[in-house]
Amino acid sequence: MHPVQQYKHDNVFFTADLHLGHRNILKFTDRREFMSESERAVMASGDTKEIGNLRISNETLSRMNEELVRRWNAKVPPDGEVYVIGDFAMCKDIRQAQAWLKRLNGTVYLIWGNHDPRHIASAFRKCWEVLMIEVMDQPIWLSHYAHRNWPASHHGAWHLYGHDHARLPQLNNFSMDAGVDNQDAGYAPFSFRDLQAYFRKHVKGKGIDAQLRED
Repeated sequence: MHPVQQYKHDNVFFTADLHLGHRNILKFTDRREFMSESERAVMASGDTKEIGNLRISNETLSRMNEELVRRWNAKVPPDGEVYVIGDFAMCKDIRQAQAWLKRLNGTVYLIWGNHDPRHIASAFRKCWEVLMIEVMDQPIWLSHYAHRNWPASHHGAWHLYGHDHARLPQLNNFSMDAGVDNQDAGYAPFSFRDLQAYFRKHVKGKGIDAQLRED
């Protein structure tokens, strides 16, 4: 598959599953870092009924939103290119999507996720269902859903996905959850250099250093 976008620089970033404005995502993904002490206590109890009845406060939701924006902007420069691999924000209309994007550094592209309403499409530079891009001659396949196999995987292409909020085990291959809930993300986008470091850490085998050579 020929890459749609090709970059000869590494000022390119990747993220997924921010769920900005989504109150219950804090419970579903256990984002305790942003919770109040009482909310963390309920989550720690393991009582499914209590957790189900827990209403995340407005303060906690705002804390998550603001921290995700802060960490994005601390990582991405104004001239960066950012690929959101699905589930950007809970947006009732395009104005909400535009308001979030106005606060975020970079030119932002979207790979459709299951929580992204199609009426927000024009807020982004461009949107795709799936996409092959190339950064510094490295092919990267983007899809909201994880693939066991993907285009050009046997020719060195990487695969970035979201949706599973870091619940899938990391396999010994060049695929990874690029979402904010990945422990290596720190609730921020991954840079291209971060991807190289991630695969060097998690993928073992002959020739790994040759494939991940620093350009």
